[in-house]
Amino acid sequence: MLRYNNGAVVLHWLTALLVIAQVVVGFTFFNMGRGPARGELFTVHKTIGPIILLLALVRLGWRLAHPPPPFPPELPRWERIAAVWNHRVFYILLIVLPLTGLLTVSADSAPKHFTRLLGGIPLPLIPGQHGD
Repeated sequence: MLRYNNGAVVLHWLTALLVIAQVVVGFTFFNMGRGPARGELFTVHKTIGPIILLLALVRLGWRLAHPPPPFPPELPRWERIAAVWNHRVFYILLIVLPLTGLLTVSADSAPKHFTRLLGGIPLPLIPGQHGD
């Protein structure tokens, strides 16, 4: 039986775990009252987003360098098309959603050029979103 290689499997599960964590953290801080705890959780959320983006780009590069196994011959054509488009949509979402988060943080921040992630790591903001 043909299967995805180990690199693709590891990238898949890392991405899945990060996306689940991002959703949980996002809903948790969204439902919290304003305060330091919410701010800290938001920093976690802001940190996971760029990690997902970088991981998605690594996954895309891996996918281009290592083609997936062929579909089983008995798989109907409509399922093959659905599988291909499902992968494409997920890649688009894994790239676009972190970028829209960065765009939102860029627009909501006071005029500055970066936001802080966990560990104080500066993440550059998108210029021109807050009257720059």
